[in-house]
Amino acid sequence: MAREDPRVARSKAKILASTLEQLEERGYDGLSIEGIAASAGVGKTTIYRHWATKAALVVDAIGSLGFMEDIEPTGDLRADLLAHLTMLVGVLSDERFSGLFPTMIDAARRHEDLRAVHRAMTAERRGRVVAIFEAAIARGELPADLDVELAIDVVAAPLFYRRIMFDTEVDEAYAARVVDALLPQVSALVVQRP
Repeated sequence: MAREDPRVARSKAKILASTLEQLEERGYDGLSIEGIAASAGVGKTTIYRHWATKAALVVDAIGSLGFMEDIEPTGDLRADLLAHLTMLVGVLSDERFSGLFPTMIDAARRHEDLRAVHRAMTAERRGRVVAIFEAAIARGELPADLDVELAIDVVAAPLFYRRIMFDTEVDEAYAARVVDALLPQVSALVVQRP
């Protein structure tokens, strides 16, 4: 893989930083490529060379915060879920991310271009958790007819609810309590047949 030119890397870093700053200050609707270019000290064409749309730029800018790394599976459902929720705690505990998250959800509801990019990004990240549950099903830890989508919602929801809705801190101890409280119940979350 070819290494990126350092000047290009610096330029992209400035663009991503300017995007985050303006997103925090103005929200998605107030964000403009012209404003980002001026703030970053680059031309609009430089931005469009790397990002075809404002939505793609915003998603990369949020991704530049360095969250949602891959987690190596351990082969144990509790350990894998705890690793995932611990990583999620790190994301939700970041003031910048937790401030931008509601802005992005709102903007994704109102802007089709951002909605499509947001859905693709969310599906990719959710797929990592699907893999945790599917591996547990394959090992016989969970029933074959587990409603995986519901299980993901049930396990992740307490962290989002506590942090986003009530602006209450979450930590690794809370994540462990969530996993330990819900894991015995997850087996009952089977697909309901009509």
